Amino acid sequence: MDTLDHGNGSIISSDGYIVTNYHVISQGKNMRVKSHNDRSFPISIVRYDPECDLALVKIDTTNLKTFNLNLNKDLVGENIYVAGTPKDTLLSNGISGGIISGQRTYHNVRYLQTDAAINSGNSGGGMVLQDGTMAGIINSKFSGYGI
Repeated sequence: MDTLDHGNGSIISSDGYIVTNYHVISQGKNMRVKSHNDRSFPISIVRYDPECDLALVKIDTTNLKTFNLNLNKDLVGENIYVAGTPKDTLLSNGISGGIISGQRTYHNVRYLQTDAAINSGNSGGGMVLQDGTMAGIINSKFSGYGI
């Protein structure tokens, strides 16, 4: 997705619903989704929750490949993959891998921790398990000395 910067989204229905981060879509006007094969679609914002940093957007197309959700309760130790576009769209569709190294629930929201390389271009992208199911959405990165 392109706004003032860029981020990712995950297709969750074949008729064009995409989940992403609220911060990916919050500042933009006339935003578009650019697919891996260079197709471009204007988006409609369906719903958003700034507190959870989630948004649901829709593009007008059909027959899309979708992610199935994996709602397992214990994913610690599972291999995980994240897609991203670090710093420049010329580097788009990069993949990083790691494991789910922690899992917590806080105020009824499940958080997954991973050692996969995450950067600002991963925002809104899915955390995908080895079987191709989606375990979560990238929405934050803690940083600091030694992190």
